[in-house]
Amino acid sequence: MREKIISLTNQKGGPGKSTVTMNLAGALAMDGFKILVVNADKQATAVKWSSHAPDDEPFPAVCVNLYHAGAKIHREIEKIYKDFDFTLIDCPPNLESVVPASAVVVSDLVLMVTRPTMTDFDSLTDFLPLVQRAQASRESLIAKVLINQFKRCAMSELTLRTIKDNAIEMMTTTIGDRTAFTEADPLGSHVLAMKGVAPAAKREIKELREEILELLEIENE
Repeated sequence: MREKIISLTNQKGGPGKSTVTMNLAGALAMDGFKILVVNADKQATAVKWSSHAPDDEPFPAVCVNLYHAGAKIHREIEKIYKDFDFTLIDCPPNLESVVPASAVVVSDLVLMVTRPTMTDFDSLTDFLPLVQRAQASRESLIAKVLINQFKRCAMSELTLRTIKDNAIEMMTTTIGDRTAFTEADPLGSHVLAMKGVAPAAKREIKELREEILELLEIENE
């Protein structure tokens, strides 16, 4: 397979972007893929998450901090991504940052991680032009909204309906508002490797993995 690069983005803090990144990285690694996680966020959540793992059971992806590469992060990624099946870029939650635009340049898939609230929808519409400009120059670039921290309520339903009404493409998979995903952080792990995790959490991250593999036309052996 050709190496694939996935950017996980959002211009607003708090949607759980890093949490999705690390649980997805773990899920892909469990399928035998070699994974690189690029920390492009000043908070370095991904690198810190990986460092929490015990020495005898390290996090199953290589995590590197390239935040300081700024607008040249795409160039630094191009130097190393071919050693991995998937590279996941955890982008900073800041529309003014030059990093997301640089990351999108080298991506095959952009996942715009968003909570199901109208405030998050407003932030999403601010971010969309950046992605649309990239797609205009690269027709192969796939961009989808991923709903995270989903809880069934009137606000969630309104937000989903508004996204659809604006013809913004969404992932079929939604990730629930579940503590299991964040509890993996202090363990340096991911939900598929943890015991006692609610089956729904494991199912959701598996569904996300399978949907991504299908979108990128990769056969899961």
